[in-house]
Amino acid sequence: MSEQQTSAMPKSWTRRQRALEKEIKKGFESSPSRPTNLTQFDHIAITLALRSFVYDTNYQDKEIPVIFMDDSVPPPFPIGCLPPGELVHSIQGLPLVRLGLMSCRHPELDYLVDLYVTQNRQINQEASMADQEELSSQRMVEMLSDPALDNGGIIELYHTGLEPMVVGCYRGIVHLLKKRIALGMSRSLVFCPMFYNPQKDEKNENNKGFSRLSPGAKFESYVGSEAWF
Repeated sequence: MSEQQTSAMPKSWTRRQRALEKEIKKGFESSPSRPTNLTQFDHIAITLALRSFVYDTNYQDKEIPVIFMDDSVPPPFPIGCLPPGELVHSIQGLPLVRLGLMSCRHPELDYLVDLYVTQNRQINQEASMADQEELSSQRMVEMLSDPALDNGGIIELYHTGLEPMVVGCYRGIVHLLKKRIALGMSRSLVFCPMFYNPQKDEKNENNKGFSRLSPGAKFESYVGSEAWF
């Protein structure tokens, strides 16, 4: 695993994660259950909070009812459905695939990733945020059901924002991982979220301009969070 994946996450990210977790729990405690508007939170908080629920056995086979800020309603997000614990399968020798979540949103990312889950044009053609979520989920499942990954792989997911798309991508990931477990496949398909966290000397680089040979994307500018597997 690369060095940037083991870096400590900023404390502000954890605070936002905890705030979203609290909001989701409030929704469960309401009678009837109240959907959580995930688009009130940023994509990093969403990813971290959803992972904590997905691996929490106290919520076994439950779902988070979700709504988006345009009042569209995507499918509920499955939680408590993946076994918690440490990654025990050796990742040595597994293929590494670097995925950007959406093209043309941060063009400099083209220099780092192998391909994108969705295209900006496709996402913008969807009528609602729920439709964006559904497209992203379908694309993730289609791409990563490739037989070449049957024996596993390391999938680095480089975030580009757009919260409905992020929710859909991770719903697709949960679907894939549940299916692999049901089929008795090894837990060797490992998804590593990668969040942009520029170093201090990078923060003013946007004012300098980048040539084609010097794009504004660096692997060391990304911080990884806990893997999904």
